Amino acid sequence: MVSSPSSSSSLAFISFTLPPSRYKMIEMNDRVPTFKMATIDGRKPYADGDQAQATVINSLELVKKCKQDPSLIVVDIGAFLGDFGLYAAACNCQVFFFEVQPRMVDLIRTSISLNNFSTSRVQIIQNAVSDLPSNSQLTFSLSGGTTTISNGTLRISTIRLDDVKWPPQSSILMLKIDVEGFELNALRSAERLFHEKRIHHLIFEYTPWWIDRAPQKDLIPYVEKTLSAKQLFALDRRGKTVYGPLTRDVLNQFHDDHVRRHLQTDIYATFIESNENSTLRVQPYNAHIRPYLLLESKFLAIDQKVDAFTGQLFGGNPAAVCPLDKWLPDSLMQQIAVENNLAETAFYVPNSINGGYDLRWFTPELEMDLCGHATLATAHIIFTEISPMKDEIKFQTKEAGELTVTCQKENALYTLNFPARPAAKANLPDGLLSALCSGKTPIGIYKARDYMLVYENESDVKQLSPNYTALANINDVFGVIATAPGDEVDFVSRYFTPGASIPEDPVTGSAHCSLIPYWYERLDNKNNEENMI
Repeated sequence: MVSSPSSSSSLAFISFTLPPSRYKMIEMNDRVPTFKMATIDGRKPYADGDQAQATVINSLELVKKCKQDPSLIVVDIGAFLGDFGLYAAACNCQVFFFEVQPRMVDLIRTSISLNNFSTSRVQIIQNAVSDLPSNSQLTFSLSGGTTTISNGTLRISTIRLDDVKWPPQSSILMLKIDVEGFELNALRSAERLFHEKRIHHLIFEYTPWWIDRAPQKDLIPYVEKTLSAKQLFALDRRGKTVYGPLTRDVLNQFHDDHVRRHLQTDIYATFIESNENSTLRVQPYNAHIRPYLLLESKFLAIDQKVDAFTGQLFGGNPAAVCPLDKWLPDSLMQQIAVENNLAETAFYVPNSINGGYDLRWFTPELEMDLCGHATLATAHIIFTEISPMKDEIKFQTKEAGELTVTCQKENALYTLNFPARPAAKANLPDGLLSALCSGKTPIGIYKARDYMLVYENESDVKQLSPNYTALANINDVFGVIATAPGDEVDFVSRYFTPGASIPEDPVTGSAHCSLIPYWYERLDNKNNEENMI
């Protein structure tokens, strides 16, 4: 969402650090110089292409160059936690961070303070880099660690790189851009800087199959022809290798090949004739033998989100679906789920024995034993994009056994078989009733994986207003189901997950492993109709 520019400059230089209780500090010691970084959860950031980017940066010898020429600048656009720019700051380069997410800005500022970097040489600008006139207004939405332009709640002023007041007589040694498909817009804002030869090196993310962003087909031709890049290289997504220089034949097919095969990579471009990267080791690029660039060899689209249990956009329950050719380390899958920040992220790999798939689910906190909506979301991706001729998919799971999803092609109706988890009568844990903040007492208390509280009527369930902090402090409570007879349907329910990043699931499949057996026995109607409210 865009509005016209304001009359005054609104370049936002941020100067706020977090108290120690709001972050976890880690040592980034995988290369020299080392530095400290403030994080949300104490985990090192992971992103495809980091190792190959490091290969390029190491070849530029930042410590040596920034000592010889203190005016050299490294620019990190879409900085996120800021590890790219923080390394450059540790090398004593001048650094400009551009980041719009308030929480990330606070973490970067905290990292600057932890390392005692001079704020005269390391600066954060909370503006969106764009080719719009500077001081235009963009509205962003934040989801799962990413930022997208939409009718969201975060209103940010834009800035053109050509309008930034760079230090006099300075040059940008490295410009890094990762802005979720809007790299072309950011580059168009810097035409004057490129034409004045003030930008020496560029790394940007290239995702040509994003059709709802800036025109991806124009991106590499723009860098090559309009900005006059000297050489272009493709960076390994899974290792340290740099491939190139990219030849004319390769460049002619690069976009279409990446769209057809659903590929993503980082591109490295040079803009000056010099020996600055004379130590860079490269390998020839071969489009037919480069699994390092296959996004689907790791995860097809980490932002491939499916809303389950709905026929409406933005309805139902969202899940991220990540196809794999083989399992990633558990820690990495957990970190991906943290970054997605959805109720569940589903990962699946082909099962050569039964022709189906092995399936696992992660919340931002832990691996789940069963998740219904993420299973349906995974089936939807397979039915629509991977194997459109299938009408049945079998998933093997670690704890829930075999799950089968069938598809009625004529109306795109999916049917999923669930294991039954009948809940047994149980005692009410101390503090649970008061934490639900309701004067109503349940008429039945049961437990399987989750506690299930049965109320007298639908309004009792609607009136629940949980204190999630209090819920999270109760021992032995994973999830809480609240259910009652419905006014217009057989029964209604709500599902609370204390301590989770998403404390109430809008629609929960696995809760029905206990709900259905209970209501099947209680109701005369055996074809139950239910609403989650």
